[in-house]
Amino acid sequence: MTLRSIAALVVLVAAFAWAHAEQRSADAVADGRRSARSGDGPVTPERSSSPRLPVERLRMIETEAPSYDYASPTLYLPWRNRGGDWIDADGVAQGVTPYAIIQLRVGTPGYVSADVTTLVKKLLSDNTGFLVGARKIKGAGPKFASQSNPSRAPRLIITTNMGVHEVPLLLDTWVSVTSNRSLAQEPIWSVGDPRDKDEYGNGMLRFDLSKVEGKIASATLSIWLESYYGEYDLPIYELAVPELLISPAAQHPGRVESGGGVPWDQMPARATVAEIQAWYDDGWVSSASYPAVMVDWPEYGVKAIRARAGPLGATGINARKVFVKRAGPRKPYQVPTAYEAPTHLFTRYAIKVGETVKDCANLGQKTPGTTGTWQNVNSIGWPADELYDADLGWAFNLNHTLYSKANDSFGVLWYFYSFGGHRFSSPDRGDTIPFRVAYRPGQVYSVEYEIKLNSLDGQVARSDGVFRLWVDGVRVYENTVVKYRGHAAANIMAVITQTLHGGNGVPGCEMWHEIAGLAFGPTYIGPLKRVR
Repeated sequence: MTLRSIAALVVLVAAFAWAHAEQRSADAVADGRRSARSGDGPVTPERSSSPRLPVERLRMIETEAPSYDYASPTLYLPWRNRGGDWIDADGVAQGVTPYAIIQLRVGTPGYVSADVTTLVKKLLSDNTGFLVGARKIKGAGPKFASQSNPSRAPRLIITTNMGVHEVPLLLDTWVSVTSNRSLAQEPIWSVGDPRDKDEYGNGMLRFDLSKVEGKIASATLSIWLESYYGEYDLPIYELAVPELLISPAAQHPGRVESGGGVPWDQMPARATVAEIQAWYDDGWVSSASYPAVMVDWPEYGVKAIRARAGPLGATGINARKVFVKRAGPRKPYQVPTAYEAPTHLFTRYAIKVGETVKDCANLGQKTPGTTGTWQNVNSIGWPADELYDADLGWAFNLNHTLYSKANDSFGVLWYFYSFGGHRFSSPDRGDTIPFRVAYRPGQVYSVEYEIKLNSLDGQVARSDGVFRLWVDGVRVYENTVVKYRGHAAANIMAVITQTLHGGNGVPGCEMWHEIAGLAFGPTYIGPLKRVR
């Protein structure tokens, strides 16, 4: 590849590399990257019985209902099992012992019912909801009326020693293998047997139990059968709604890893914008229309960069701390030998998402990340034997999603180009790998990630790279089979402190993110510490 073709490719990649991938089809998003080591919740063992917050369940509403792949499409929060998660009457995840069964044999349209007393007693303490499945005996799948028709809506009648309660319906929806979107607010919902690969789907119902008083004597769930053409059993389970990690250290205090590693370098705690700019080897770029300012974080004893963006400019911050020694258009990079182009690095920073981001963020808001690609440093003077095709390199950002009103938060994603996954030339752009973490506006989060690059056997890349993520000291993600690179020169070249409004266009209004405590080094550093 000539330097001229490299330069052309640099321009192309710069234009598209950090744009967020659109939501892909059901098959594309569930191709094995959701194993136990790829985002199913905290992976650090609970080490103590310290007081913890109640479980923060994902809140599902009609306008933010689940899809086949995601418990929350807005937050990119995936199901552990495509099509929905449940707990059976024996307490087994995805078990086969239902709390009740509705049998559909012969008959006419109308309400069909089941005794769900045992399940309702359990839901009084943690109201996750009902999952209605299907076991086909013969024929085609049944169809049921939704709350779009109030006279035929699902009903739950609870009898206690204080009276009879017909409780309000909060959510009725269903998910189908044939659709990657939410199917709430439709007039009909359905179910399909998991053995029918083209028909599988589950119904999901949730009722308001907050006003139920007294000791429960009975509970009856009724759903209106619109049509069916066969014989089915409908098993009813407890809907398993995933935990949402909004305050990880408070939710899982026994999983906090305090750290203590000494960084090679770190952002000055009380710096000014000018001092921060000087601290970066590769210079500093911020939006000319919305220049960065410094704000106090008194509870941490530091100053933070407030990076703003808006209709006049999409980038709040775009600065790089570069880990390579080479000539460039600005100056030679004076990188200490200790961390010149490392292959193993810990990076820590703290972030606060502004309240105004609720109203104007696009899908794929970029926050700090790391790169091992040559296009992020100038190619002038780069040794010829170290030039390599972009598809042999890698880069990533930690992004956040659109705002979820139901959960007052933004989902957190790993947006990643790699040799072993989506490469820079991929028409699908980067891999979008979801975590079970969400940022709440106005709350400070301490984020730390570990990168250990994969090794190479000659020109053959091994799948032994590591990526670990901690939020507020809780390890929330671990993947030890990452194939980052396909070339030995694609080492860790830069930490990118970026708050770039991704996707398409510019924000519809002015918004801001604050970043402080940036540090990197050879060992786990630990969360930014509070001073009061």
